[in-house]
Amino acid sequence: MNKRIITPHGNEGQTFIEFIFLMLILVLMSFVMFKGFRTGIASRWTQLVNIIAAPTTSNTAL
Repeated sequence: MNKRIITPHGNEGQTFIEFIFLMLILVLMSFVMFKGFRTGIASRWTQLVNIIAAPTTSNTAL
């Protein structure tokens, strides 16, 4: 017996649109994450270095 699976035609466009939307969501999420993390990361690292180096008598130059 040779069974044929009948699938509706025209789903290729919907798959492409879904792919585009998923890629758009990923790009937007990564852009938002980079924008949000980039602003505070340098000051946070500076604070951590100063906290770690605080007990010493030497000057810390960043």
